[in-house]
Amino acid sequence: MWHFRTRDRIDILWIDIEQNEYPILEQLHSDGLIDKDGVKICQINVELHKDLFEPKSRFEMMKFHDFVWKLLDDKKYIMMKPAYISVETFHFIRTFIVNVSDKECTELYLK
Repeated sequence: MWHFRTRDRIDILWIDIEQNEYPILEQLHSDGLIDKDGVKICQINVELHKDLFEPKSRFEMMKFHDFVWKLLDDKKYIMMKPAYISVETFHFIRTFIVNVSDKECTELYLK
């Protein structure tokens, strides 16, 4: 696979792709493609969708659960200020994720 990249650091990544965020977010983990490719992301603002197509879907809740626990296990990112949003039929968690393992990122967002 050919990659063209001008930078190895992304300061802020916004993700709002209506329930398709998990395949991208899973690449952040220590065994994911983003990490393996050497790209560091300092902050991610994201909406993690829940129950968009199936009310009370345990599958979507487990995806969220598994993502958060793997994030904690990697000790690379922390999730901050999660807020549950419910508007009519749309339910999601809006949060931001900060890279705490990289000095450049912590100097940008945590000092």
